[in-house]
Amino acid sequence: MKFYKPCSHLNQGLALMPKKNFFLCVKTRFLVVKRLFLLNQAFLVRKNNNWKKFFVRSIFLDMLCTKKQDVLYNLFDWPYKKNSKWIVIAIANAMNLPEQVMSKISSRLGLSRLIFQPYNHGELEEIVRLRLQELNVFESDAILYAARKVAAVSGDARRALEICRRATELAERDSAKNSKSSNLVTISNVDQAVKQMFSSAKITLLTHSSKMEKMFMKAITLLYQKSGMEETSLNRIIETYNFLCRAENIQPLNRTQLLNVCCSLAATKIILLEPCKNIYLQRVRCNMSTDDIEYVLNDNK
Repeated sequence: MKFYKPCSHLNQGLALMPKKNFFLCVKTRFLVVKRLFLLNQAFLVRKNNNWKKFFVRSIFLDMLCTKKQDVLYNLFDWPYKKNSKWIVIAIANAMNLPEQVMSKISSRLGLSRLIFQPYNHGELEEIVRLRLQELNVFESDAILYAARKVAAVSGDARRALEICRRATELAERDSAKNSKSSNLVTISNVDQAVKQMFSSAKITLLTHSSKMEKMFMKAITLLYQKSGMEETSLNRIIETYNFLCRAENIQPLNRTQLLNVCCSLAATKIILLEPCKNIYLQRVRCNMSTDDIEYVLNDNK
């Protein structure tokens, strides 16, 4: 028997066996139909059992988006069954999960969703300090600097910890080369780590791109933040671009000029274009993370 918490372990036909307020996932040799029958017996049929409610907290729910999506369907279909005692609280990394799944599943997810806001610099600083408090190798200002850098871009705690890990490696290398150097991780080490993490070829290209190309990428990022969709139409990007230009009192380019901007960004593989007969309806997909885009845009303010 193995106890699994993340949904990444549940994307195959596994039998969920209830035990108090958590579930054991046991690999069996039963056919899928037999497994489903046993689950229905456990969660729906029994009326005189000792379990009042089946409470499931599913983490990384987007990992269950397989081709058939049968596990997702059963997971959210059980609460709607008669005499069901099945309660599901789902946590997903993707904001657009309802749009990714089949319609028969999205109808069971409902329309309401709770979006977790990014951490601010104070929260990030507290998280990093708690994780690193036993090491005692960071200068106090170095952690604050890392937290502020990440908060300005994405608010991702994992990115802040990754920067601190890289800064520690740089500090160890400097200490090995120079015995007189400080044994603590400094702001200089953190700053160097940040520059190394944001030094890919695409970031360099975007950094040296024109003002209107950056405005075009800003429009794509804004659309992603609003909808959570990884791709959108060129028409929607142009509308958002014009809105941003008006907000910032900038003279916008016309559609022909913007099309040239789009083709220029596509030539450098910063964005990907999906061919379409109507050029303004073609789908545009970002080929770099929004964190990297926001880093470049914020760094150029």
